[in-house]
Amino acid sequence: MKFQNEWRANIEARIAREGGLKKVVEKKDKDGFYAYGDWSKLARPGSLDQDLETAVEVAIGEYGHPYVCKFLGWAIEGLEKALVDPRFESDDDSMRGWKIDGIFPGNHGQVLVALALARAMRDDAEPDSPMLVQGAREIAQTELESGSYWTQGQSAYMRAINLLLIAGEVAEAKMMFKTRKKFIYTQQHFDWLKTFVMAIPDQPPHVLTDPAMHQHFQGKFDMYRNPAYVAPSKDDHGGNLTGSITMLRLELALLKQRYVLGLPSAGRWEHIVSHISE
Repeated sequence: MKFQNEWRANIEARIAREGGLKKVVEKKDKDGFYAYGDWSKLARPGSLDQDLETAVEVAIGEYGHPYVCKFLGWAIEGLEKALVDPRFESDDDSMRGWKIDGIFPGNHGQVLVALALARAMRDDAEPDSPMLVQGAREIAQTELESGSYWTQGQSAYMRAINLLLIAGEVAEAKMMFKTRKKFIYTQQHFDWLKTFVMAIPDQPPHVLTDPAMHQHFQGKFDMYRNPAYVAPSKDDHGGNLTGSITMLRLELALLKQRYVLGLPSAGRWEHIVSHISE
């Protein structure tokens, strides 16, 4: 199932349309990564991964497009700035601290993850595993403690499982399924992901060799990588998802590279991104 033409047309339209990416680039070339927001008012620095998402979306359509490097650069600049910002150490409302109940430390984890992926993509390298693991744990912790917000937290918790796998932490990823939390809202994705993760061999190199499991993975990935796919939020049969579909696509492409194809990420990022459109 190929989506190359659709992705290419999609990004060409986004660049060309009035007020589109061309305009965004012009403004960010002038004003930097914060061109569309006042840094002093940001309460969720994890939102800085939007530039990374744009870089990925452009790369899916045309990996060598100059906008890919531009948006990766802005993403990295902003994310690095966030990690050293003192507001991560403060819950003081007067300074708009980032230690906010229900958000922290997950917001810090989002920044770690986005920075690890952005740097790896820019450098055509392996993602920083310790950063991914810490980010995954912080995201999962926040969602587990979210109480009544668990409906929205289910997708983020499963994202943490993806990130642990990308970091090579297969045993910890499997342990994540031992939670007593229910996944009724996202049951379809949860069941699919659990089947995939539990089938990964416990011993290195952890590569799936069963053709049926390859088909299991690819069937759901084909649905998500379709540029026309929009995640439902009111599916009564557990088909809902929240969060960034762009990042989900990238994470699944990285999982395919490592656990289905048995290949490294370093030196192969163009190939990884092509899994989304191929």
